[in-house]
Amino acid sequence: MEPILRAAADRLIHHTAYLRYVVEQMTPEELEQTCAATGFTMRETLAHCVLWLEWIEPPARKLIAEGAETFEPLDDDAMNAAARERLGAIAVPELLERMAAARDELIAAFAGATHARTVEPLGSDSIGATLLRWTTHLERHALDFAETLPELRYDSLLLDWTLSADYRDEGE
Repeated sequence: MEPILRAAADRLIHHTAYLRYVVEQMTPEELEQTCAATGFTMRETLAHCVLWLEWIEPPARKLIAEGAETFEPLDDDAMNAAARERLGAIAVPELLERMAAARDELIAAFAGATHARTVEPLGSDSIGATLLRWTTHLERHALDFAETLPELRYDSLLLDWTLSADYRDEGE
């Protein structure tokens, strides 16, 4: 696997493990609490993270197979709306299963990338750098869970997940 995509795969492995751990610590009441920063409940935030992984897998495969020429930018607003509509009521165990399946599909896609494809330009970046950036999305929600679970604020896994996050917006 190309090093930049190995880094992306490692990030997916770690961050889905952190997310699973944190969600499994939550009570049903905590899952229904609303995060002030996003307006999503914690269940909806989990669903959003799952849908993000499911949503980026087809374009990731297409970028790896066909390159930048056929790439169409992702519509984050449409994805966020779909997360609320489609996934907010799904039971946590199913969401966690779907998250693991999406992670595994992405890693399998990454394994098929060539060096030439990962360094191919895509906008102001490369395909490899874009795919790596897409994997940072889960970590951007670490603080949402820390806000909702104050008793876990000093938990080493949640702290590691939160501190590893890159909270800058694109272009910063």
